[in-house]
Amino acid sequence: MAKDIPVAELKSAYEFISQSYRAGTKITLNAPAMQLAYVQARMPATVAVLGEVAVHLEPYQDQIQTLLDLGSGPGSVIWGLSPKLKLQNILCIDQTTGLLNLGKNILEHSHLKLNVAWQQGDLTHLKLPEKSQFDLVTLSYVLNELPSPARMKLVVSAWEKTEKFLMLVEPGTPQGFQNIRDARELLIKQGAHIIAPCTHKNICPMSGEDWCHFSQRLQRSKTHMGMKGTLPYEDEKYSYLIATKMELFERPLARVVKKPTSSSGMVELDLCSNRGLTRAKITKRQGSVYKAARKTEWGDGWDEV
Repeated sequence: MAKDIPVAELKSAYEFISQSYRAGTKITLNAPAMQLAYVQARMPATVAVLGEVAVHLEPYQDQIQTLLDLGSGPGSVIWGLSPKLKLQNILCIDQTTGLLNLGKNILEHSHLKLNVAWQQGDLTHLKLPEKSQFDLVTLSYVLNELPSPARMKLVVSAWEKTEKFLMLVEPGTPQGFQNIRDARELLIKQGAHIIAPCTHKNICPMSGEDWCHFSQRLQRSKTHMGMKGTLPYEDEKYSYLIATKMELFERPLARVVKKPTSSSGMVELDLCSNRGLTRAKITKRQGSVYKAARKTEWGDGWDEV
C-alpha cells in the first residue's frame, strides 16, 4: 500500500505525527501518507504496549468476548489484544474514516478471523444504543488528544458501556499520567475496582517529579528503522489503568514502579502499595526472595511486602 509513496514523504509525515504526539496536539490523519506513516512507524509501539497491558486481563480471558474500542484508529487494539484474549465481536469507533478503512483493509488481508464492525463517530458526542454493553471497553492514546472538559466525560461514557472491564492507556508522560490519575479518581468514586497497575484504592502517592509510567521495548523492522533512525529497537513509555465492575479479582500486594537496581548481593525495588511508595532492599541472605527479585522487572507485581 505504501510502495507508491516516496519514503521521504512518509518520513516527513511521520515527523509531523511525532511532533504532534509529543506536544499532545490533536491531528486528523486523512492523507494517505499520514495514515501509512502512522501504521509503519507509530502503530508498532502502540500494539506492543497494548499487548503488554493485556497480560493483566489474561486471567479473565474466558469472560471477555465482546470489545468496544473508542478512538480505534486503524485497529491497533485488535493486534495488541487478540493474542492474549478470546475476542469474538469487536466494535471500533474513530472519527477518521480513512483510518477505519485502512484498519478494515489490513484485517481483511490478515490471518485473523474476527467479527469486527467499523463505525465513524465523534468521541466528544458519543452515540451508542442505550442498552449496548461490552465485556471490555478500551481507550488507548485518546484522552491526551481531547480537550480537557471532554476527557472525563468520555471516561464516564466508557465506564457505562462496559459490563466488566475498562482499559485506559496513555503516553508515559506527566500529562498522560495525569489523565490516568484523573480517570482513576473518578472511577473509584463510581465504584470501580482497580486491577492494575494500582494495588489499592488509596490516594495516589505519586507527587512532584514522580509519575507512574512503564516501558515496553520492541524491535524495529527495516522500514521502521528507515523512518525513525538506525537503532534496531525502541522503548515506548506508557501509563495505563485497568478497572473492573467485578467483585472477585486478583492483584499483587505491590507494583514495581521504577526500573530495579542491583549491585553485588543486593536488589532494590521501588514499590507502590497500600503503604504508599517504599523501597525494598533484598539481599542474598533472603534466599528465594532474592532470586525472585533478580528476575523482577519494572511493572511487575511483588508480594513480598
